[in-house]
Amino acid sequence: DERTRRTSMSPPVVTFDTQSCVLPMPIEKVFAMTKDLSILSVTKKVASMPWFKSGEEGQIGAIVVVSFDNGDSAYGESVWELRITEISERAHTVAYEVVKTDEPVPASIEGLIKLRPVSMSGHTFLEYTTSFSNDVSAERIEDQKWKKLELFKSLIEAVA
Repeated sequence: DERTRRTSMSPPVVTFDTQSCVLPMPIEKVFAMTKDLSILSVTKKVASMPWFKSGEEGQIGAIVVVSFDNGDSAYGESVWELRITEISERAHTVAYEVVKTDEPVPASIEGLIKLRPVSMSGHTFLEYTTSFSNDVSAERIEDQKWKKLELFKSLIEAVA
């Protein structure tokens, strides 16, 4: 019936994922790694250091290329091109959108990394949100969650 057909085709209830952590380093150092997206290279899932295909650090619209090692995935290594859509030194935020990838992904993926100083310790609170178009699968959202948590673990180990 019509109701069953619509239910089976419905997107996940939530089309975003937000994870956070506290990094034991000052916000200025974390932001320096964030504004060019080199922060992504800390995790073992990134096969090579992100590099600029067009534009340069600090430029809105610059395209950053990131190669991910997907391990046992059917996709092996995948290459994503991210267009930087926001950089705010005042608010300590960086946003991007995925403009090209060589693996099947939702029609739209946007990322936002927000940093806040932890005044009592001099550490940095990092919040990382990924928003997806409504054609995203629940598996993709779950995958993003675990990739963020792995990134946070790698960051904390790198500065320890």
